[in-house]
Amino acid sequence: MANPHPFSYLINSPNICDGVDVYIIAYVHTAPDHYKRRVVIRQTWGDPSYYDVAVRVVFVMGRTAGDDQTSVQKALEFEAAQYGDIVQEVSYVPHSD
Repeated sequence: MANPHPFSYLINSPNICDGVDVYIIAYVHTAPDHYKRRVVIRQTWGDPSYYDVAVRVVFVMGRTAGDDQTSVQKALEFEAAQYGDIVQEVSYVPHSD
């Protein structure tokens, strides 16, 4: 069976819309090491208190690459626990038998 979404989650935020009738969800594609950019978005247009309707921002990204992969991933996991607005996926590559 083909999987139309061949990804698995490293970090997921399944409760971002809990208890709220969300009007708009903005998906922001970002890189794992762009913490400062995400902070700016959270403090400006991504702040739900600026709107009269329920708005949620979700930061979507893949896995980090490079020499500092472990430290960036740990910082990202901490950030995800603090804000609850990060989804990180990795592609699934099926094994051929």
